[in-house]
Amino acid sequence: MATVESDVTISEWIARDARNGAAPDDSLASSESQQHERKWLSVIDQLLRWLTNPEAVEDPELEPLSRDLLQSAIDFAYDAQNAGSSPPSAFGPSVDGGISFERRFDDTSLEHLEIVEIGRAEVTVIRSGQVLANYWLERDPQHRGWLRRDSPAA
Repeated sequence: MATVESDVTISEWIARDARNGAAPDDSLASSESQQHERKWLSVIDQLLRWLTNPEAVEDPELEPLSRDLLQSAIDFAYDAQNAGSSPPSAFGPSVDGGISFERRFDDTSLEHLEIVEIGRAEVTVIRSGQVLANYWLERDPQHRGWLRRDSPAA
């Protein structure tokens, strides 16, 4: 069985924001925070539109979107927004039926998070074409937090 490395990894996204140049001073933080909130709300609105009308994603190469998977993506987005995390640079359905979120920090570094099952996401961190980290987030049903695991729990 995999071990938990940290309790709530949404805070890890926030820590990466700071390391990658997100608003270092308070005068910019409020404005940037408002922009982040608007972007997260836009992401959540789109996920809700797909939840109410999964056929709206009309691409024959994509697996149909599962309502439960969309709900997990919405839960993740709300949690990340409430934790003050910067929003994804891009998001959308993945080829195999998951929901992907991608954050680019510059031309050489990005994070890719894909909701692959209900309450489970795979995270890959890439810098200069090299995979720096690959881990899983799992939703804790009791505390509704996201737990980091090195591999998915069975």
